[in-house]
Amino acid sequence: MKKYFLFLSLFILLAGTNSCFASSEDELVSEKSGTSEQKYRAGDPDVEFDKSKFDADYPQIREWIKAGVRGGIPFVDKLEIKETLEPGVSSSAINAAINKVAKQGGGAVLLKKGTYNINAKVRMKSKVALVGEDRKETVCVINKGMMEGAAFEFGANQAYSGIYRLTIKGGWVNRNGENKPLYDWNVGSKEKNNELDGNGVISVSFVRDSHDCWIDDMDILNSADFPMRSYGAHHTMRNIHVDGCFNKHGGCHGYFFLMNTHNLVTECHVTHIRHISIQGEKAEYNVLYNNDFEQEISFHHGDNGNNLIEYNRVTLPEDMPNKQPNYFAIMGPWSIQHSVSANDNFIFRNRCLEKNHDNATPWSDDSKVYVGPMEVKHKEPHKNFIEKPQYKVPSGGTFYPIR
Repeated sequence: MKKYFLFLSLFILLAGTNSCFASSEDELVSEKSGTSEQKYRAGDPDVEFDKSKFDADYPQIREWIKAGVRGGIPFVDKLEIKETLEPGVSSSAINAAINKVAKQGGGAVLLKKGTYNINAKVRMKSKVALVGEDRKETVCVINKGMMEGAAFEFGANQAYSGIYRLTIKGGWVNRNGENKPLYDWNVGSKEKNNELDGNGVISVSFVRDSHDCWIDDMDILNSADFPMRSYGAHHTMRNIHVDGCFNKHGGCHGYFFLMNTHNLVTECHVTHIRHISIQGEKAEYNVLYNNDFEQEISFHHGDNGNNLIEYNRVTLPEDMPNKQPNYFAIMGPWSIQHSVSANDNFIFRNRCLEKNHDNATPWSDDSKVYVGPMEVKHKEPHKNFIEKPQYKVPSGGTFYPIR
């Protein structure tokens, strides 16, 4: 155990290699079935999974436990701060500090309480963390002059890098001069839901070939377009509060977006966007676990299946659209131009409440495993995720047996 923590501490300093990460399944699981004295959060570096709760009928469990950053997110209070910035600076100063720390082999950049001007892309680097002094009082405002690209980007081949404990807030205003979208929901009108015409800024982007990066304990507010888009693999999004985006119209805008494999979304709250979307042929073995969503989850187009939705609260507010468009807690493809998943996705132990549909509670029976989607634009959306005889409740009572 002492040797394990020695290696872990090297990673926590973000100055070593990733050799301290779990390299095999045996390092992720425990034979013990008793309760642990310390309760860990999903995504922590020393979290364990209870091997006694594995079910041989579900080999996917061995993949689902690998979702997120391999080895876990370093504890923020153990990071080595190598550069500190005062409020008022812009993206260039933040990038300079990140690059300086990267050249030193890794570490953390601290942003003190106050407001920062994000007027260009902040480029995260491998083994470097960006840390706010206070989640609510360290505010990175995306300059309203930005029109394209990402405010914060984890680039190609970047790994073991993350952002903690701050707020990212769009600086744009609606036509009434308010610093928020005029329309809370996608109301089915390009005119109304295209509030920032031509603006494609992504608040946080994980690009292709990025891996093992994270965002943790953050607010992402009033995005121009995508609040978060992940084309990468093995990323963790934990305790993220997402509220609002200006562009929610059709044609792929305003998504909390997963398009690759083995991503972990946990402890998040997402609302007032177009979709929480899992889509694309590489989208497989993603895990959405223990979240509180006020937004639907959509298997929007052509994912590879084997994604897990477990132990979430999905509540659709009363004012969420229920005609055109028509939102349900969990959905398949919306358009005949889209396709269903290549394999089944798994829905288990969730609490779904559709206040916009007379308080319906679909997919909320813990004695059932639901799979789907079955069809494109199903005429009866509550039947698009169903029971199948071959899928029984897992013997351990969970598909994600975190200790």
